[in-house]
Amino acid sequence: MAKLVSESVFSVFYDDFYPEQLWGKDLAAFFDRVYRKESRFCVMFVSNRYAQRMWTTFERRSAQARAIEEKGNEYILPIRIDDTDLEGLPPTTGYLSIKKYPIERIARLLIKKLRIQ
Repeated sequence: MAKLVSESVFSVFYDDFYPEQLWGKDLAAFFDRVYRKESRFCVMFVSNRYAQRMWTTFERRSAQARAIEEKGNEYILPIRIDDTDLEGLPPTTGYLSIKKYPIERIARLLIKKLRIQ
């Protein structure tokens, strides 16, 4: 999905795109800045694996801090891979399910959302 969106006119932060820039950086400070201050949206792929990983937990907490600062404006855009209940993500948050929408369609919907916001 990140590749599809990055091929449009929008920039995408996906860590696998920038190994040389992340090499040697203080990742905690860098990721906090990206997810709490610099991103327009934070797309989360919600799954059991996502919930268990150390870095995604850190990134999620930074994104949640930003969502609180945004006072209810759309910031976190969850995509459900499975039915995992993600700590701090209210069940009332609108999401897309990978079971209902293929990843290419989700990418097109994200591009459309970026253009209207």
